Parts: sequence; structure tokens; C-alpha cells
Amino acid sequence: MTKNVPRRFLTAFAATFLALAALLAAHSIFVDPFGVWGTRRLPEKGYDDHGRVRVAGDRIVKALILSQDRFDTLLVGSSRALIGFDPKHPTLAARRVNNAAFNGATNVENAGVIDYGLAHQSGLKDILVGVDLFAFERFRTDGDYDQSAFAGASPWLGYAMRTASLDALDGAWRFWLNVRKKTPQMTRDGFNHTPRKWLADRRKIFTDKVSGGIANCVDHKALADLSERNFAVLEKAAAKAKARGVNLHFYVSPQHVWAHFHEDLMGRSEVHERFKRRLRVFAEKLAGLPGAGQVSLWDFDGLDSVTMEDVPASGSKADTRFFWEHSHFKTATGDAIVAAILGGPGAVAGFGARLDRGDLEAQFAETRRRLTAWAESHPQDASLVRRAAERKGVCGNEAADGEN
Repeated sequence: MTKNVPRRFLTAFAATFLALAALLAAHSIFVDPFGVWGTRRLPEKGYDDHGRVRVAGDRIVKALILSQDRFDTLLVGSSRALIGFDPKHPTLAARRVNNAAFNGATNVENAGVIDYGLAHQSGLKDILVGVDLFAFERFRTDGDYDQSAFAGASPWLGYAMRTASLDALDGAWRFWLNVRKKTPQMTRDGFNHTPRKWLADRRKIFTDKVSGGIANCVDHKALADLSERNFAVLEKAAAKAKARGVNLHFYVSPQHVWAHFHEDLMGRSEVHERFKRRLRVFAEKLAGLPGAGQVSLWDFDGLDSVTMEDVPASGSKADTRFFWEHSHFKTATGDAIVAAILGGPGAVAGFGARLDRGDLEAQFAETRRRLTAWAESHPQDASLVRRAAERKGVCGNEAADGEN
């Protein structure tokens, strides 16, 4: 009899494991936390039927949905685009828009999203691409991108990983937490709801976040090589879109003046300027390639009434209008970007300029002048940012991109 105990134990363990896996799979299908099956039967009253959760970077789920639904406009970029645009803006609401941006998106991933969108969306008309410097300073993928259909993985792998896995269990837990709060983390079209952690004291959030940034201690030749590899990948994907008649709108995301000052203290203002010069060359070359698609390049990262808005005093009930913190903009800013690029309400005078037109050097000189003037007129804020930069050190190991 004793000889059968291990066998009985293994049989019971296997049966229990399979039963739990089946229960999780049933929950994943009938509750559909990620919104990929379209089989949800149990949303509670007051919860958006199209609400969903995200885990592990969300690349797997975004690829699945992008292959299922029909869209005519695609938003591509990092977490700035993920949380910075409002699907209710009249111009976006009149379109079928998919927000295909994700946290920490690299340029390799953004190019992959463009390729995938072209392959699965026959009615695609416009693609808005956030071109952030940090995405060109690395050449890799993040999160669950390599397991997603964006990277060529089978969609069935994605369905399996979001139906019966630890990530599926994590998603189930997050889903019911959000249902209880009656606030979906995301909607099926990829737009992210405001993270609750950003609804606290605004100045404290700015102060905590500005400690990020990249120290100017990189090998500039290696960085230039990385940048060129990234531009080559992006150009290849963008050329396909242009050839198919899809309009491409590239834009440099806005950052608050605190971020500008921090980057300047770290010796990176010239890095940003070189990047924008290279973007113009990229846009000009792309515009000359075959195809009816129009190409535009915008810079929303100058210093103006949006990016230079004051940060409220600590403990104040006042809030900023345009920024959550120094790197991520609010939907009022996103509305102004949409208005400038695609038209519609929400434009802010003086915010945004065509980077593929005009005198770049004059724009850079004006930005440097305004930054100096801001530091002189805001000594307390400038001192706070300066201390944050000093804590990071010029080439400290703590340096992080802080942009995601």
C-alpha cells in the first residue's frame, strides 16, 4: 500500500493543477480581463464593458486587438502617447483610432507596430508617431514584445499566455480590483486611464520624478551608431506606409521646462538638438520617397506657455493643466497636439512648430534663451532641479532614462 502513496499524491496534484488551470481558462474566457476574446459575460454594473487590464508591457494584447478590430488611425509611441491622448477629442472621436503606444516603447518596437498595422489594417489613413530621444538611444525590445504578434509570434501563443498563465492570473486579480473601483485600467482601443498614483500632490510628483534623466556619460560614437540603426529601421517601416498612401505625422513629445533644465544640467541639450537635426534629414528623405502618403514632422518640445507652466506650491490644491509630471503630458496637451496635426478644437497658440520647416538654429537659440530666463525667474524651482541633477552625478550608475 505504501508504494502507491507517491503515485496517489502525484495524481491528486496533477488533477488539482489541471482543475485550477481549467478554472483560470474559463475565467479568462467568460470574464475576459484582457478584452481579447469578446466573450465577457460578467462585467459588474457601472463598469465599462470595453474596460480591460494590462500586464507585462501589454504588447501581446495590443497586437491581438489590432488584428481583430478595424481602425483608420494609429497612435504609436511610448507611455507619453499611451496616457496623453483623449479618445473623446472630437477629431479622434470622428475616427476609428487605436492607441498602440506602450510603456517604454523602443524605436524597434514602434517600427514593428507600423509594419503590423499596415499588414492588418487595410483602411489605415493616418499614423501619428511619437519620436522620443530615449527610444533612439537603445536598440532592443522590452516587455512581452518578443512573444507578441508584432514580433512575428503566433497569435495563438498570445491567446494562450493571456488565458492560462501567471500573467492571466495577475490580469484576473487586477480586473476585479478595477471593477470594484468602477474604473477600467484601459479600454479595448488601447487608451489608458489616468494612473491613480498621479492624482496626488502635484509638486511632490514633479519633485520625485525629476530625479530621473540620463547622465551625459555615454560614448557619443556608440550612441550615434545606435541612432543610425534606429533611423534605418524606422525609415523602412515608414516608407512602406508612405508607398501605400498612409499619412505619417511624426512629432517630438513635449516635456516640461523642469525636464529641459535637468537635461541641460546633465549636458544633454546639444544631444537633443542633434537629434532634431537628424529628424529633419529623416523626414526630408522620407518625403521624397515614392507614394501618396504625406509626411510631416512636428516639434512640441520647445519652451512655451504649455511646457513652461508653473508647478503649484507643495500642499496646494491647485493643479497643473498640461503635465502630470516633468515627462508625461495630460490630455489637454494631447488635445493641442491633435488640433495642430489633424485639426479640431483644443489648439494652444504658440505650442508646436513644424520641425521640417523654418530655421532650426534660430529655434534652438530661442529655446536656450527662454531656459536661461526661466531659471532666473524661478530660482526655487531651478535650485530644486539642480539638486536633483547633482544627486544623480555626471556619470553615476544610478542614471536611468526616466522617460517611461
